[in-house]
Amino acid sequence: MPHLQRPSVRRLQSLRAFALALVFVFVAPIASAKDVVEYYHRGLDHYFVTSDANEIRALDGGTFSGWVRTGYTFQVFNAGDTRLAGSVPVCRFYGNPLRGLDSHFYSATPQECDDVQARFPNEWLLESTDVFHVHPVASNGQCPVNTKAVYRLYNGRPDVNHRYTTDGSVADAMLAKGYAFEGIGTGPRPIVFCAASIPAAQPASGAPVCTVSPSTQYPVLGTPLELRATCTGSPTTFGWINCASHTTTCTASAEVAGPVMYGIVASNGSGAGPAATVTLNWQPPATEAPTCTLAASSTTPLLGSPLTLTGTCAGTVARHEWLTCGALTPDACSPIAECANATTTCSPVARQAGAVLYSLRATNSVGTSPKASVAVNWIAPNTPPPPPSPNDTPACVLVASSTTPAINSTLTLTASCTNAPTQYTWTNCTSTSATCTTTSSTTGNRTYSISARNASGFGPTATVTVAWQVPPTAPPTCTLNASPASPYAGGTTTLTASCTQSPTSYNWNNCTAVSGNTCTATSPNVGAVNYSVTATNALGTSNAASITVNWQAPPPAGADFCGNYTNVKRVDLPWGGQLTTNNPAGGLGGFAADGVLVARIRVPTTAAGTSVPGAVSAVEYIDGQANRIMSLSPSACDFRGFSPGVYPATDSTGATRPMAWGFGINPSVQFLLSGMPGSHPKLVPGQTYYINMRNRDFTTGQSTCRSAECNVRITVQRPS
Repeated sequence: MPHLQRPSVRRLQSLRAFALALVFVFVAPIASAKDVVEYYHRGLDHYFVTSDANEIRALDGGTFSGWVRTGYTFQVFNAGDTRLAGSVPVCRFYGNPLRGLDSHFYSATPQECDDVQARFPNEWLLESTDVFHVHPVASNGQCPVNTKAVYRLYNGRPDVNHRYTTDGSVADAMLAKGYAFEGIGTGPRPIVFCAASIPAAQPASGAPVCTVSPSTQYPVLGTPLELRATCTGSPTTFGWINCASHTTTCTASAEVAGPVMYGIVASNGSGAGPAATVTLNWQPPATEAPTCTLAASSTTPLLGSPLTLTGTCAGTVARHEWLTCGALTPDACSPIAECANATTTCSPVARQAGAVLYSLRATNSVGTSPKASVAVNWIAPNTPPPPPSPNDTPACVLVASSTTPAINSTLTLTASCTNAPTQYTWTNCTSTSATCTTTSSTTGNRTYSISARNASGFGPTATVTVAWQVPPTAPPTCTLNASPASPYAGGTTTLTASCTQSPTSYNWNNCTAVSGNTCTATSPNVGAVNYSVTATNALGTSNAASITVNWQAPPPAGADFCGNYTNVKRVDLPWGGQLTTNNPAGGLGGFAADGVLVARIRVPTTAAGTSVPGAVSAVEYIDGQANRIMSLSPSACDFRGFSPGVYPATDSTGATRPMAWGFGINPSVQFLLSGMPGSHPKLVPGQTYYINMRNRDFTTGQSTCRSAECNVRITVQRPS
């Protein structure tokens, strides 16, 4: 039931014109889905919602000053829409300022609508008995399936006002400010009616499309910032979100630290366009850039399991930037997509096993922190452990900022370690952290090393050797070598430039996977390929050093070892597709308990990828559960080198044994295409490979299928 309170003379004067105008512009609805848009008046501390296009246009256009969009909406249907079978109309009243009221009031309860009209006909002015349709609250105090609860909160002040929201956190925040729930049910949030659970209305064709640009990404409390909208479609009205303006620019300020979403909805003769928004994190004035540390909930998580990264930063922070970097190339980083809006914690998702260096940078109005990093080694599920090693102690990789530093210059050494080290011990460098800076006044090779310790003890020592050189007196001179010198086509070789005169940069020809004075080369074709490099220092550029690499034909593929086994079933595995082994198509007809499955993969000649490995995975499908042995090879029935309980070696060419192994109930193997960087086996487009599988236990080598068949679904995920 509405509340009767008397407003001040100031409120009577400010709201009477608004009330009469809204009554005048209200028009009868037509049947369609639409948004209920919320507005807020800072000076009045009042909220108002409406779905009427004329009211929205007037509010956005500045006809009633002081009202701005909050960015919140909920969705309803107009009267007559067939999608709201069983719905009820919503009545709307306006409290007559001459009778001490000044607020709009909505109800979906017929009894409440009738009582207000009968008992307070002069206090509450009926604007419509059917502004839009919603579902009523069920007898159990809940909303029907596929609808959203709408909460009504009353401010409890003489200047009567209600707020309507579908957002539980908003409702709780209003409750904390002294508002009271009004609704049905005994739960923590009584419900007043139920909105449609549908997407927001789509903008009309030809409506404006805008972008919003702030004058700074790092706003400071007490310092105004300018928001500027750039829009298509020649807008005639501009409805800003959380900012008071009706033009293409708006000035915002804040008194409380924290994120605020700003945006704009522009309209023209075609209608309102989509909201363009930007979220800015207001912070107190900063005196220096932040500094951060980073920790991981696990440094050896299983693929598919959750991982939480936690950053701790000193100083004010306006923006957290979460990055994933190469374990061996810590400067090669890219944003973590799933953590684009994360602040102090991030939950990255890994798609392949291996080492990853996660990093955090924090920024405020003064500057950006150095990267804080933690190394994580993702483990494939159901993968047997490698040969015995102290897996619980830290394992580090050590990288130097230069392999040929000039004497008396500063050299930075950076260690990336797994298993959360608590102590670092350096040789030939003094530091207690994972980074160390040093210099040398004499020339020659010098080796630096680090070992890291945690509760399980010290891990193996990681080393790096650099060649200290005199400051350059001339341009560099270089030689170039390749390892291996005669690689297989489709494989890789590492090119290394050895240069004098302390180069500061390298320019490679015919090789793109560059890391300073090394580059990883590949070729899909047999034959000689020439590679070259030049090096540059402050005094000039070297002559080109070159080498010719003779790419060899891979060993003959397609060898068949199936004569060693009985009950072999063969099938073609579609590139980028899947099959189930109990499907009789192709003559497969089931994966027998004692059988060998050979799935042939023909790699298309047009197959391509850039950075994300492909994978072949098998998952349990019908029948009994079984552990399995899987291999990837250019040869059929290839289980060469397998010995129960011993993790088998691999051969990247497939000449002496499989290229990759997978074990477990749901085994999988990852692969790359020739030319892609990485250490996974590389498949050559146009060639044929085999996935070989048996229902056997890794530890004992015995059959694990306890029924006639133990079928699987096999999927090929193409590299990308």
